[in-house]
Amino acid sequence: MNNGNTGLGESLLLRRTDETQASQPAANVETPRRSPSPQPQSQPKVSRPAPKLRPLRDRCTIYLDPDINRRLDLVARIERKERSEVVSDLLREHLPHYEIRRDDESAT
Repeated sequence: MNNGNTGLGESLLLRRTDETQASQPAANVETPRRSPSPQPQSQPKVSRPAPKLRPLRDRCTIYLDPDINRRLDLVARIERKERSEVVSDLLREHLPHYEIRRDDESAT
């Protein structure tokens, strides 16, 4: 008769079980734990520059003629800006600046 030895040695923790042992969970069997893998020596991390913090902007829709739309797209690509940044710069430069004041504000 076989004495339950698999022939692989005790270091592998493999044993044959009979039907009564198979239905019961193994209480004294240690589960192998993964050791943390060593980190490969790499170059020091280079910190990335912080992304630009843009002020909050209002979202709106502007309907443009096709030729203006193409020109806007071209300018945005050349200047490496977003289209909305180009539009904001142009409007800021060319729109007159008006302020609305109420009568009670001017008195104070």
